[in-house]
Amino acid sequence: MEKASGSPLRRAEKQLLKEQVYEELLPTSLKRTGHFLMAIDIRRKWIFIDAASRKKAEEALELLRLTLVSLKVPPMATRDRPTSDAASG
Repeated sequence: MEKASGSPLRRAEKQLLKEQVYEELLPTSLKRTGHFLMAIDIRRKWIFIDAASRKKAEEALELLRLTLVSLKVPPMATRDRPTSDAASG
């Protein structure tokens, strides 16, 4: 911008430019993506979620609740701590 106008930017102009850059780039810079597997057994009324932690599984359920507004899902419960096949074999 300095080259285009031929003179250095004033402090207010620099601050305005800085704010514009933050407004444009900040919303996309802190995004974290992840994935989980979910299966729904309609006959038994079960939802299976394969996630890295209980918190992530709860987040998946919350996403499902938001997507399907009429869905009433109680908090997650397990009888035994889930294990993978690889750990037992």
